[in-house]
Amino acid sequence: MAERDELIAALADDNHAIAMSMIRQHRDSLTDLPLPMQQLKLLLIVCASSPKTSHELADRLGVGAPTLSGLVDRLMERQLIERTSVPEDRRVRLITATDAGQALVRDVTGFGHGNAREILARLSLDDLGALAKGLAAVRRVIDDLPE
Repeated sequence: MAERDELIAALADDNHAIAMSMIRQHRDSLTDLPLPMQQLKLLLIVCASSPKTSHELADRLGVGAPTLSGLVDRLMERQLIERTSVPEDRRVRLITATDAGQALVRDVTGFGHGNAREILARLSLDDLGALAKGLAAVRRVIDDLPE
């Protein structure tokens, strides 16, 4: 078990060092985010979750209904999220991300953001394959976790 703990600690340290290096090298991309932080947080939650009601999202963000309503309205104006009615109960409205909202989150969080692709391109084919295999394993575990 000690070896597992050491490997996990090393991965956590490497992940932190990579994140800090990316922030140092690409600080403009942090200040040039296309949305204010609260709207970005809401969009991230909407994209990461199955459709949620406004009440569920307000609880998740720790904000009141009026605040959430304003955030939703602003993201709807940008066509990043939408409200849809539940056929069984028209009073219930679910909030989902549009294709444009999903694409924006992919750009902000993915390897396509900043110079991550350039960094990955510098890896040897063996290292790139090992990284892809490792990330695929992590994704399989994450996909099996309850939401």
